[in-house]
Amino acid sequence: MTDTNGPPRAPLLRFDDISQSLDPKPFTAAGNMSAAELYPIVGSAVSKFEKIQDEVVRIFDQLCGGQFGTISPMGQIIGATSSFNVKLDLEKQAAKSMISDIDHQQAVLRWFKLAQKASLIRNKIAHGQPIHPHFVRDGKSLRGVFWAPSLLDTRKVGWPETSMSEWEFCWNGSQLSDYGTAFHSAYAMLLTLREELAGLGDETTANVLSPTDM
Repeated sequence: MTDTNGPPRAPLLRFDDISQSLDPKPFTAAGNMSAAELYPIVGSAVSKFEKIQDEVVRIFDQLCGGQFGTISPMGQIIGATSSFNVKLDLEKQAAKSMISDIDHQQAVLRWFKLAQKASLIRNKIAHGQPIHPHFVRDGKSLRGVFWAPSLLDTRKVGWPETSMSEWEFCWNGSQLSDYGTAFHSAYAMLLTLREELAGLGDETTANVLSPTDM
């Protein structure tokens, strides 16, 4: 897309593409050479998710009448809430209360659902650890370092009872990096959504508030 009044603008990121990039990734035999390769990738991914959390607070503030670019006392209150799910619950209620157009309301709620999906993956990554599985596939002995949730906390996904190929939460560095990219994409579109809610966006409302068309 080219704006004749300024530099070229990148197209909006597709909602469905971002959502798909946050799906659990299949186990692959291509592990990393060492755990040292995974730690900075994990740190980067978790850091990028924090931008999503910040944007959730800012959107809530916007929905409740706050000014764009500032945080009101209402925003500071929800920002002090430690639980991301509680933040999202409050934000969903704000959207239902403040947005009268039902189609727009439902579209905004879908963006919040995307943020929740990102949160589930973020938690798997943040509470993970490097593992060194040694297994045999097609008669070949394979080794590698992967990132997986804690094996000792039964509240999280534990060691698979079937086979490694069926485990959804065991990732190599490339897959972790892809999640970091997805977190950044989700944050970018939540920022675009907040701009639109404030009446400051340079995209049409239909483009931003209609994820079913994206």
